[in-house]
Amino acid sequence: MIVFGLNRSAITDVIAGGRHICKDRVHPLSAEIVAQYKEVHRKVWGA
Repeated sequence: MIVFGLNRSAITDVIAGGRHICKDRVHPLSAEIVAQYKEVHRKVWGA
């Protein structure tokens, strides 16, 4: 199912293939993803 036109807060959980992808609006790997992004940003932009 694809949902268009809703506010971000309208969807709290995403389940695919019987697994939670996002739960309570939080991706389980979000902290790791943000940390990796910051490291790449620092390497690329030097800040």
